[in-house]
Amino acid sequence: MFSEDLAFQPRRLKGVQMYQLIRRGKELRLVARKGKKSPDLFAVDRPVALPGYAPSTRPIPDSQTWRNFVKTGKIRPGLAASHIIASWSRCHKAEVEFAGGACRDILSPRELSKREGSLFEISAPVMDALNLWLKDQPFMVVLVDQDGYIIRSVGDASALRQAEGLNFGPGANWSEFSVGTNAIGTALTIGTHVQVTGREHYNDGHHKWTCAASPILAPNGSPVGCLDISGPMENANPKILEMAKAASLFIEDRIGLEHGWHELLRRKNKIDAVLQMVNEPVLTLNPQGEIVEANQAASRLLGRSLQGLLGRPYQSFFSIGGALKTALEASQGVQGTARIHTGKGTVTGFFNCRGFQDSQGHRGGFLLTLAENPDTRIKAALQQGDPVTYGFADIMGKSRELKQVVEHAKAAAKGDSTVLLLGESGVGKEVFAQAIHQAGARSRKPFVAVNCGAFTKELVQSELFGYTDGAFTGATKGGRPGKLEQADHGTLFLDEVAEMPLEIQVNLLRFLENRTFRRVGGGKIRTADVRIIAATNRDLNQEVEKGNFRRDLFYRLYVVAMEIPSLRKRQEDIPLLALHFLSRLALRQGKEISGFTKPAKQALAAYSWPGNVRELQNALERAVNFCRKKRIGLADLPKEVQRLGAPDGESQDQDILPLAELEKRAILEALSLYKGNVSQTARALGIGRNTLYDKIRRHGIVLYSARGRSGKDICSNSVHP
Repeated sequence: MFSEDLAFQPRRLKGVQMYQLIRRGKELRLVARKGKKSPDLFAVDRPVALPGYAPSTRPIPDSQTWRNFVKTGKIRPGLAASHIIASWSRCHKAEVEFAGGACRDILSPRELSKREGSLFEISAPVMDALNLWLKDQPFMVVLVDQDGYIIRSVGDASALRQAEGLNFGPGANWSEFSVGTNAIGTALTIGTHVQVTGREHYNDGHHKWTCAASPILAPNGSPVGCLDISGPMENANPKILEMAKAASLFIEDRIGLEHGWHELLRRKNKIDAVLQMVNEPVLTLNPQGEIVEANQAASRLLGRSLQGLLGRPYQSFFSIGGALKTALEASQGVQGTARIHTGKGTVTGFFNCRGFQDSQGHRGGFLLTLAENPDTRIKAALQQGDPVTYGFADIMGKSRELKQVVEHAKAAAKGDSTVLLLGESGVGKEVFAQAIHQAGARSRKPFVAVNCGAFTKELVQSELFGYTDGAFTGATKGGRPGKLEQADHGTLFLDEVAEMPLEIQVNLLRFLENRTFRRVGGGKIRTADVRIIAATNRDLNQEVEKGNFRRDLFYRLYVVAMEIPSLRKRQEDIPLLALHFLSRLALRQGKEISGFTKPAKQALAAYSWPGNVRELQNALERAVNFCRKKRIGLADLPKEVQRLGAPDGESQDQDILPLAELEKRAILEALSLYKGNVSQTARALGIGRNTLYDKIRRHGIVLYSARGRSGKDICSNSVHP
């Protein structure tokens, strides 16, 4: 850290004139700006008065030693520091230019803006504070990303003007393999702080400079960039390196705080998602009894929007006596009856409450669940309705075809007309049926589903209309109500309605006309108030022409009809659906799987999915079971899907490729063959180094040479398109 005379002072420094290099097209420009007041955390009451030139304790090579090395690649031990000799050797082997000093690998302004990101935002105030410290000193402060590209530089006007001549400014690649040994490139390569002065630089254009750089690490230890202080060689001083180290550590602390905040936010969103998936009303109260979180089920029960609940005392919506006080002392929680003020009046209900502590062991609040009636589950069982687990929010997709059907379904949910859902197997017809039911006026009543193709003619009749005592051999004593009676006041979903036998179609038609029916074996006329939603994967017009489906029933069902598009007709929805299913399946199986490899993505997008959404979900469930890594790979997918993916992300399309793509592939293959050596790659391709750099930049190819703090290669000389 800083020595005593370098310690930050908790005062403010009034705005001062500051200078910065910015890129305009291919040129660097020096601009002046009025410095903002520094936050108390960084501010100083006076600039630093650095002592003059301080000789280095390490051996600095003389001009003859440098000239001999760039010619022969050899140097006697002791004539230069060991890390400098190692860097020179890397540069010589890579045939890095050793004269002139100007950088030729320059990003366009557009490419530069893509690289700035959060590192730029987090580091800027630290750099400005450091610049204030160095006011009246001929130094510049430089920020680079993990690949060595400069993304920001501020400092003394004279230093920045000198830097212009070397292209030492935003957008320039200051890695070792671009400009030779320097503090930035060498620090990124060896993974630790370093100072390079005078003829320690590999390129003679940098011999008048001194620079001190320190890597910036992410919380997981991987390098995300580097902070550098550069200036004239005659102002070289070890304290410059101390300042660079301290500033980089400060930036790392800020990155850690930012990372921690995003991780907390991610966990909160995950908990919120789980909370909203629970069918029971769930609320979280703070220690004062105010509602701080609630799910949609609680919102529906209490008849208020989520915003109308948050921040309000729980007593405004329900009464639970002294349960909160008791819950603080009962480690197993407290249960009891509650008076719940719903949107339709006050009812007796049931609650379960548990207190929890915050991170410091103090009272954190209460988690509370509600039920409208203590026998809610028993009542639901007697009604024999099927669980409704889907709503319109569960219908995933952004394609125009799907959005149009969803809008039609939402409109249909507001009415009570019969709905006919058309579409191939697996497109999600029951999901739409449940969503229409849940969004309609019958949402609090039963939703009963019948698969018309799953029973024989006799069984369909009794399943749908019920039967009386003694109606047939094996009939339950006393008879049994059918699905129509179970769905009374609710919704009856007739899946695979085209499979219904013709004899039963007559009875269904009669019910649709007058809402009356008879149980099998009985003479009593019964009524049921139900909404009918039917679904089929067949073409009903063709079934009518074949005589398999009654024309009059067809017209009765074909009131509000909508066709759900197949997955192959909305391929743009496949990535969204795949990630949705992956997150749910991975959470259910307790695995941390973050996404898909490129070949797996290609295969998922290329497959036709004849089984539609159901087949996609089943394929991903298989993949999650077999996956042993952080991402789903091609080998984890079913064989029929794997065949459409190219190993290692390579395309298997045999069509003629554009010349630009062929050129990019040739460069990638050559760089891979020569392990990132630009000079050897250029020779093999028959072009100059500068021409190759232009093509690399144009094709968006990035050369990595960064290493971790341990000195091990992270992605040494590797090529990423």
